[in-house]
Amino acid sequence: MSKSLFKMSIGQMLVYVIVLLCCIVTLVPILHVFSMSFSSGEAVQKSILFLYPKDFTLQAYRYIFDSSIFPKAFGVTVLVTVVGTFLNMVMTILGAYSLSRRAPGTGLMLLFIVIAMILPAGMIPVYLLVKNLHLLDTLWALIIPGMVAPFYLILMRNFFWGIPDALIESAQMEGSSEWRTMAQIIVPLSAPVLATIGLFYAVGHWNDFFKGIFYINDRNLWPLQVLLRSIVMQSDYSSMGAMSAMAAGKSNLVPETIQSAAIVVVTAPIVILYPFLQKYFVGGIVLGAVKG
Repeated sequence: MSKSLFKMSIGQMLVYVIVLLCCIVTLVPILHVFSMSFSSGEAVQKSILFLYPKDFTLQAYRYIFDSSIFPKAFGVTVLVTVVGTFLNMVMTILGAYSLSRRAPGTGLMLLFIVIAMILPAGMIPVYLLVKNLHLLDTLWALIIPGMVAPFYLILMRNFFWGIPDALIESAQMEGSSEWRTMAQIIVPLSAPVLATIGLFYAVGHWNDFFKGIFYINDRNLWPLQVLLRSIVMQSDYSSMGAMSAMAAGKSNLVPETIQSAAIVVVTAPIVILYPFLQKYFVGGIVLGAVKG
């Protein structure tokens, strides 16, 4: 018995050490970027790695929000995330409820959805479709393609399918229509899976930059992720005027501080939103997966 307890304690200690190392490896780069965004240019140029701000300043953030294109990109991303997530949820709820009603033909429709999930159309056919629909250089190009994710549709359908038929039948006996049953009974009972899938859709819209690269050529319609890619990976500051500002003698502005501040601003909204929906996250996934 004592040997088994000793082995268990060693195993638990090993797990704790591995988890601690993973946390350190994950947090150190985040703290480094966060600290650089609040540090002066001189401190950033002199230091290789630091985990707290040196010569604290907000100049990088002031510069970002004083530029003309960053607020536009932020507004585009917020608009696309809000409108896109709303339309995603509406279409997914309608499709999932229809597939959960056990009507004739739903099995065949579900088969087509699974095939679409396993064998997607591909990048070029989707681009040609968006082009032929005259959606290029419009915000709808960031919303309409992929409006319903097959996996999320199946997940929500499984959750709806697990709701007792007696509830739906009793509502119909009272004269409730399909629309009213869905809106007043099914949707309120599905808060965990709705919150989970809504978070997935919102994060997908917020972090998506492929659509912005492929479908948007107008810089004024760039989402945040495309602008961030231009700043961080390509070191392109032409649209923000950073090089002229640094050349004018603003010593606290260096590319590293601007890049770090841009990363913090882009990631902060999702980091702030996630804890409020975390309690639904695991429950929604497990219930939607098990009830199928």
